[in-house]
Amino acid sequence: MAHLQFSISPRILKHLGNDLIKDESIALFELVKNSYDACATKCEMFFKTNQHANIVNELTIKDNGLGMSLSVIENVWLTIGTDNKAKNIKENDCGRLPLGEKGIGRLSVHKLGNIIEMYTRSENHKEVHVYIDWNQIDSIDSIDEFIIRVEENDVPVVFKNDTGTYIKVQQLKGNWDSRGKLRDIYRTLLTFSTPFDSNESFTVDVSSNNPKLFDDLPKVEDILQMAMYKCEATISGSIISKFNYEFAPWSTINDKIDGRNKDTLDDIDKNIYRKIDTRTQEIIDLDEYQIGKIKFKLYVFEKNTLLKNFYPFGIQSVNEYLKHNGGMRVFRDGIRVFNYGEQGNDWLGIDAKRVGRVGGNISNNIILGAVNLDRKTSRSLEEKTNREGFIENEAYEAFEKAIEYVLSVFVREINVDKQRMKIIFNSEKKSEPVVSDLNDLEDYIRVADDKDIAKETKTQLLNYVGRIKNSYDNIKDLLIKQAGLGLSLGVIVHETEKLIARSIKAIREKNYDDSLYYVQMLNKIVERSSYILKKSDIKNIELGKLVEKALDTVRFRFKDHKIKLIDEFSKSVLLGKLPETQTISMLLNLLDNAIFWTCISKEQDNRSITIKVTDEIDGYHSIVIADSGNEFNLPEEMLTTPFVSGKPLNAGTGLGLYLVDLFMKEIGGQLKFPEKGDIEFGNEAVGRDSIHALVALCFKKN
Repeated sequence: MAHLQFSISPRILKHLGNDLIKDESIALFELVKNSYDACATKCEMFFKTNQHANIVNELTIKDNGLGMSLSVIENVWLTIGTDNKAKNIKENDCGRLPLGEKGIGRLSVHKLGNIIEMYTRSENHKEVHVYIDWNQIDSIDSIDEFIIRVEENDVPVVFKNDTGTYIKVQQLKGNWDSRGKLRDIYRTLLTFSTPFDSNESFTVDVSSNNPKLFDDLPKVEDILQMAMYKCEATISGSIISKFNYEFAPWSTINDKIDGRNKDTLDDIDKNIYRKIDTRTQEIIDLDEYQIGKIKFKLYVFEKNTLLKNFYPFGIQSVNEYLKHNGGMRVFRDGIRVFNYGEQGNDWLGIDAKRVGRVGGNISNNIILGAVNLDRKTSRSLEEKTNREGFIENEAYEAFEKAIEYVLSVFVREINVDKQRMKIIFNSEKKSEPVVSDLNDLEDYIRVADDKDIAKETKTQLLNYVGRIKNSYDNIKDLLIKQAGLGLSLGVIVHETEKLIARSIKAIREKNYDDSLYYVQMLNKIVERSSYILKKSDIKNIELGKLVEKALDTVRFRFKDHKIKLIDEFSKSVLLGKLPETQTISMLLNLLDNAIFWTCISKEQDNRSITIKVTDEIDGYHSIVIADSGNEFNLPEEMLTTPFVSGKPLNAGTGLGLYLVDLFMKEIGGQLKFPEKGDIEFGNEAVGRDSIHALVALCFKKN
């Protein structure tokens, strides 16, 4: 039996350099990481251009780190894939943990050019000169034929009195004649360490013999001053242990709107949820994944055209900077993990969520964000060999979900202040933006100078706008009805599925009485549902009886979630003028919200919902719903804003209260949010503290 061995082509080195390192930016990034691992306090990168100014023909990298001896070069640096750093993941002499662990970072220099010269010197050793010509790789057959010149210098050439490493790259590969590309590389290199916290222990300096190559590029410190929304948080285990949000209006508008700070969260929002509903509250505990504390910092910039007359000086520089640098980046011990936050790397799905949800979200081109990890305590997050992020294991999934959750909490706060600004700077608009815009268009057409527009054209324009307004009103009415029915149908389907499952389970366990109860409840829901889906005329109806009919659909949920129903409605004979079936749909939506918040806020023994029919709201007969959950976490004016939800993880559609509000206005009523003291509740409701988050459907008395 023959014993054979693998034969390795010298071209494998070429492939390793080209294929494992994506582009020049990552290659240079890897060289900077090597400087950091060598305990350098500074890394200087120089781009030398020829007479054509923008064409780089040579680049150098120099640091003041520990350098290497001849022995280290022979036994470590020239051994591809050595695990020297992986074996030594303890802190080195300067208290740093190594960033490179794969032993392939040195191949990144091959990605850059064919001729490599290196001078390096370590303490108490001679300076070593290394010369590599990668051109020879195509003319040799064995890796043993690949010649690397290594020699010790008795008289130092570069490091006469200190230690460090100097690398010069010539015969550059790729395209180095694009000013735009070179400036992109410059921006990338300056993101090596987090821009939000000073890192005096390690700096990267990028320069060129052509002073115009990197001129006019703004400093991040100046850019951050223009951010209107500033967010900072710390995640510890399963909670947000530190939270601070600041709304800082520009000086050009701070006389019109006040700034705002928030530094506390309620008990619900503090938890890091992966999933949340009335039955499941799945919380992420980062300690279980050995991730450790995460520090989160976010700056959000305002580009709303409503503020175009108030843009401060320098806003164009901000927009240009964000175009190239916007996004959420990841850092470990203050050093960047590539390539999170690069253009096209929407790792948190920020832009995808914005597209999928019509309003109330941020986008990568208006944010500068940083997620900071501690390298010691986040070892379960492993970097990929190709240096493009972390391996997507369970720990990474938990990390990503935790950041998404914190981001959603901040977005909710940002939306509050965006809505405040909209009210102030768009105050001339009516409550319905499309109708208001169409009216504006109509006014512009009417006042247009007859000298500039033909009478026939003006008439045609006005006719078209009139038709559009009528069509829009019809579409809006239809959508309100359909959406309302859709919300009701969601509740009905949810209840029906649960009752069927419970009935099957009861029969399997031979609990036939329970099964009969579930089937009877199911029958009642189906009958009631077919009734709800029918259109009804507006007429006077007893509000107490209306509540009873709505409750028939959700009584099982009350029992299933052990929610106490406090009845302050059934004895009332107050009337409301309304379409019965559509109003029941709206009631179901409000009850669904109350059930959700009660279940996630309280343990089963303390869950209750109060329903009261009253005439205490002046001019109205009202159905008031309150619960034992938390108070609203959004300002009242935002509760009916479409696509904005106060539920954790944006669990709601953000349409429910908006549709109820539109519906009540359509029938001449009001959706109101009374204060606690506005409604007098009975002893049981007060005793069980079931008087939070009041919502009232108000029907005119006459």
